[in-house]
Amino acid sequence: MSWKQSYLERAQRLAATPVTSPDFQREWNSLEDDILGKLALWQAADLYDFVAAIPGQGSMVIISMMPDDLPHGE
Repeated sequence: MSWKQSYLERAQRLAATPVTSPDFQREWNSLEDDILGKLALWQAADLYDFVAAIPGQGSMVIISMMPDDLPHGE
């Protein structure tokens, strides 16, 4: 499994978690920290392009975490 697929699977699990669950905010923060804090800019852009091509709630979770000025699709 690729690293991008791993992020997508985490986001899909998060999308299936009720927002009222005590785990939701913790998991959201963890995924967001991993995407924005640990990935290089080119990796975040690559992840964005990967999930943008895959319709689903997990993709939307990741896209919603990305900064608006992320250089992607280049």
